Amino acid sequence: MIFDLLLSRGFKKAFGHRGDGLPTLAYPPISSFGPKTKPFSFLSEGRRLYGEVAYPKDKPLGLIVFFHGLGAGYTAYSQEIAFYAEAGYLVYAFDYMGCMQSEGTGMGDLGHPLLDQRAFFAFLNGQDEAKGLSRYSVGHSWGGFLSCAALLEPSFGVKAAVSFAGFYSIPDIVCHSAPALRKSKAKVARYFKKRYGEVGSLGLSDIAAISQKPILYIQGDEDDVVPFSENYKRLQGEKLPKGFVLLLSKGRGHQPYWVKESYRYFLEVFEKGRPADFDRDPEYVVDYGKLQHDDPIIMGKTLAFIKEIDKRDEAE
Repeated sequence: MIFDLLLSRGFKKAFGHRGDGLPTLAYPPISSFGPKTKPFSFLSEGRRLYGEVAYPKDKPLGLIVFFHGLGAGYTAYSQEIAFYAEAGYLVYAFDYMGCMQSEGTGMGDLGHPLLDQRAFFAFLNGQDEAKGLSRYSVGHSWGGFLSCAALLEPSFGVKAAVSFAGFYSIPDIVCHSAPALRKSKAKVARYFKKRYGEVGSLGLSDIAAISQKPILYIQGDEDDVVPFSENYKRLQGEKLPKGFVLLLSKGRGHQPYWVKESYRYFLEVFEKGRPADFDRDPEYVVDYGKLQHDDPIIMGKTLAFIKEIDKRDEAE
């Protein structure tokens, strides 16, 4: 009881603010990369959350739900979302509580988007344009975990997940961020399980084993945000179910879908703790052609993974 109270206070301090991105960074709309889009909204715990659906040019090959990472919202991934829409998929994305367009004074904690995820799929199940389409989930970091978590609930109907540098589990990333909690990891796991159900305490290998659904996990070997050694390397050492695929993005950091040049430029832009300086320096010019240039090989492999699932299911 006391531990839970202290943990709750800690999360309120860490996540009690909004995740609206950096004011001096651009978050372009999905449509700026080509696809036609339409806004949507739904309620989660009485708060209105906002998102957007991106349309392919022709009849959709399937449906992808894209889950964003910590710090901003889905428009931080407009280019990647547009990639899947241009490849023929209907793509849904939304901002979690307290992020960008969505309501909420804060983000809650690392498990709270699981509640928003449930509300979203209840909304999605009522959309005529989504009916009859094979569903897949894709996400980065925080969203990379959520992408895999979506495999567990049958009513979500997600067939396979792509995780870009998703953390192994909620308790693991909490204990990494607050090393003093490492000895109390079991208590941290119980805290999240109590609030969000079993998925709040499960690791990626557990999710794969329980769901028996394919996962493609991609990480850069220089990732120090979701540590490479505690995630990719850990998964390498585990007995993973058939269908769990690991893909190494060499020479990349926390955004494994970028080309190496973008990663190097990212380090240059954010050197010496520049994010704090960034807020005070609106004159600093960012070359977005360098910063957000996706690797066609990595992105292509995620698409091939999804299409292979489609092909397999058609054969069956």
